[in-house]
Amino acid sequence: MSNTRVRTAIIFFLILAAFLVGGIWLPWLPVVYFAIVAVIGSLELYHALLNKFRPLSLVSILIGSLTMLAPTIIWFTYRDLRQWHIIPKADLPLDSNWSSDFIWLLAFGVLVFFLVFIVYAFLNVTMKVLAKGVEHLPHGVAEVSAAFYIAVPLSMVSLFLYAVPNGYYWLLFALIAPMIVDVSAYYSGSLLGKKKMLPQISPHKTWVGFFGGILGSVLFGILFFMIFLRGETPMMQLLPSVIAGAVSGLVIGVVAQFGDWVASALKRWCQIKDFSNLLPGHGGILDRFDSILFSLPATLVLALVYYLVKR
Repeated sequence: MSNTRVRTAIIFFLILAAFLVGGIWLPWLPVVYFAIVAVIGSLELYHALLNKFRPLSLVSILIGSLTMLAPTIIWFTYRDLRQWHIIPKADLPLDSNWSSDFIWLLAFGVLVFFLVFIVYAFLNVTMKVLAKGVEHLPHGVAEVSAAFYIAVPLSMVSLFLYAVPNGYYWLLFALIAPMIVDVSAYYSGSLLGKKKMLPQISPHKTWVGFFGGILGSVLFGILFFMIFLRGETPMMQLLPSVIAGAVSGLVIGVVAQFGDWVASALKRWCQIKDFSNLLPGHGGILDRFDSILFSLPATLVLALVYYLVKR
């Protein structure tokens, strides 16, 4: 691993950490960070898709990507109901309404996002066809698809911070686990990997790297759940925490690598090596967040199952 790649990774992590640490006291800070990611990601995806679709509207992709902020409407409307992105031990156990509050806050946030996104998608495609003709329908669909790829997973960030009990910890898990997967897959594949896994999509991926990434994620999941998600209701005791951590690590280990494959396939289709050169040694912002875009919704589903089972 080159010195440039290592330096870039350290700087990238420190910037992300600054927003996340600040999010302990100001929960909206991570949302700001990911709104910036949405803007940069839109620019990168726009330039990538220009190799397949011309003309293409950058403004349309930007607007669609920023629909990721739609769930904050529910956050603002019910800002006095719950402040539980981090639940102090002293506040446990929660009152009897916590599970129903969690479910309807989450449902309202998801509903608002999809309503806003559907309106955006309908207007974007309709206006493009009416203004430029039916032959521009694929271009409108491409713009909506690009926005969907970015907005859907990033909309989960605000849901973690206002709807999910201990959502800050779940967000950390969704962000850090893919990094563990990436590092574990890289080193295990480099040292022991021989048999290629997806040579037509990503020629450096090996089966050893794939299973090494999963193993690293499982071990991280167990450790993370034992430290951060163990205790009284709605959190679990030691053994259930180990099991939940292992299952969650397994799921993210697979999903994160799938996100990497999807991004690799998209880049190969667009005939580019990286989404941009913003991060020396790594590529673009989407090259760093390709796995996270898939781990965020997967982790939200894991949190939902975790608390429903606990009920």
